[in-house]
Amino acid sequence: MTPPADRTRSRARFVVLLPFLVLLLLLDITMVPPVAHAPGFSRGDSIPFVPRIMDQIDPRELLPLLRAGTLVLIHRAEEGVEFATGIVLIEAPLEDVWNTVVDYPSYGHYVPNIGQVQVVQKPAADIWHVKYQLRFKVLNMFSLSVGYLLEQHYIPTSEIWGIVPPGQESDLSDVRFREYFIDDGSGNTIFVYTAYADLRSYGYLAKVVYDAFPELATPTLVSVGTLFPEAVKERIERIRLNTRPERVRCDSVALPESLGGVSKDVLAAIPPHYRMILFHNPSPGGVRFATGLARIDADIGTVSSLVKGYDAYPQFIPFIKSAMMTQRGGNRFSVKYTLTFRVIFPLDIDYTLDYIAPSENVLCWQLDKKEKHDIDGEWGRIELIPAGHASTLIAYTSYSHLASGGFFMKLLLKHIEGFDMGLRVAATDMVVSGYKRAAERKAAGKQQ
Repeated sequence: MTPPADRTRSRARFVVLLPFLVLLLLLDITMVPPVAHAPGFSRGDSIPFVPRIMDQIDPRELLPLLRAGTLVLIHRAEEGVEFATGIVLIEAPLEDVWNTVVDYPSYGHYVPNIGQVQVVQKPAADIWHVKYQLRFKVLNMFSLSVGYLLEQHYIPTSEIWGIVPPGQESDLSDVRFREYFIDDGSGNTIFVYTAYADLRSYGYLAKVVYDAFPELATPTLVSVGTLFPEAVKERIERIRLNTRPERVRCDSVALPESLGGVSKDVLAAIPPHYRMILFHNPSPGGVRFATGLARIDADIGTVSSLVKGYDAYPQFIPFIKSAMMTQRGGNRFSVKYTLTFRVIFPLDIDYTLDYIAPSENVLCWQLDKKEKHDIDGEWGRIELIPAGHASTLIAYTSYSHLASGGFFMKLLLKHIEGFDMGLRVAATDMVVSGYKRAAERKAAGKQQ
């Protein structure tokens, strides 16, 4: 048991760090962040200072998924930094989307945390200097204003990328973005946004927080790659994608179709270093499911046995503290879980899920309503699809109503825009990545 004095010091450290953490997260989820001149970067459009995903993936082949929601790709560049890419389908002509994105003065009306944006100079037709003024409110306690200037390069109606002009200082040592605009062939536009931010570079406190809690990096990275393209889609289509997490109506939940009609051949062609998450369009109750998609280099029997070995989950899924099957009958059974999320300090969530296996390679679940739980709702499904002799596609779909959990979880999800989405997408990514690593290790062991 923690001594009372230690608990008091822990609470004091939390109170001191929380405002700064929230500020850091808000700074990072701004959709057009300050961009730094990366060491060793040479100017020229041919330099891939942000990964050119168009060289490896044709987003038009993923249209069935894009009709179902926002596609998030998490990928690591050769230099070791990790990027997030958000891809949305916008029901508008390419020119309309382009004109909306380059209408910078309007950003203050719809892009989160943007105060004012203005084009201050056009050194060339395809190079603009754009000044951004950001405003943040931290837990309703105080506001912060941050300004910076970007040099942005344009290929009209096709591509935009930006950097800080030479000699221009930035609050972050390294942030980069690239945007693509693609006609889907039927008059609509696929908008692709890739971004990276070195969160640790925002002063000493940022380094301390992100070194101590590296689990926070992926949720904020995901927010960078998704909130801005979704804001553009909302603006043009006059819709609302993201409902405040504390306002969702769990009684209106309907489990979506995971693969959305995309053929297994297309998914199998996705480069293995891309982790793919589909963040579904909202259900009538405002719930947004996340589906993690991955190709696993192991046969379906190996993957299936791993998925059904619940007591071993804590060995390869980081946030699962314990998992234990409590009852079984035919194709139905229950599993009791304890989850631990490290957000400033560990937050434990306990609940029991009731499972049903409608077929050999499909599992569905929902919260056991007969018990009292830390959250109000949990639904999901795992589908396994054979993809060759020793390869399996996995689709893991879930929604957890985390905003109905404890006080500090509610605090973070309510006051940090996009953190709910980032946390749930990151959790989905960790589950699927855990399955992939564990199954491939098991398959490699069989071959030895």
